[in-house]
Amino acid sequence: MSDVDLIPSSYRRLQSHIRLLKNLAVAVVVIVMIAGMVLLYLNHEITQLHAEVAEFQKKKNITVRQNEQLVGLQEAKTKYGNQLELLNKLRRGATVGSMFQVIDNALADENLWFLQLRMTRADVLVVQGVKPQPTSNTGKSAPVADKEKGIEMIIKGQAQDYETLSRFVSNLLDQPEIKGVRVLNSSLRHYTTSSVVDFNLSVDVRQEGA
Repeated sequence: MSDVDLIPSSYRRLQSHIRLLKNLAVAVVVIVMIAGMVLLYLNHEITQLHAEVAEFQKKKNITVRQNEQLVGLQEAKTKYGNQLELLNKLRRGATVGSMFQVIDNALADENLWFLQLRMTRADVLVVQGVKPQPTSNTGKSAPVADKEKGIEMIIKGQAQDYETLSRFVSNLLDQPEIKGVRVLNSSLRHYTTSSVVDFNLSVDVRQEGA
């Protein structure tokens, strides 16, 4: 006896379509999940890439600023180097600090005081080995005839007496850095119980190589 199929063919087709739709739905869900995971991964990679780009840009900006600072420092170094070279040319080897040491070496005692010290580059009178000795209250010294470009140091001060001033001038002339000394003027100032000698000296500082 042959089997009789009691299930209509239309029902079978419907079931087949339902299974197909289920499988398709599952496939769509899987695809959506995979797409979501890929999207999350891509978002993470994009975020990381943006962070790396921002870090690179930050380092680039720092490098640019450092280069600008380096250029500025090099320009400042060149500028100050030129100024220092010019200053050294103007000083011709003599510095204020070295002159203080020279003056300190020339001080034989403490009976002499300085009121002002000035260094200038100008025409200075050259003393040809003459040590001026003040012979009167006018303080005039032996005349000199020659002039040249050099460093002139003007010293204004007071001494206890003419002997102290003369000793200081002689000690200055004994210093190798000093080429000549002139007493521009001097005068005796009287007080109630004492007196001092006001003086102005012009000191010719020896130039480098001279």
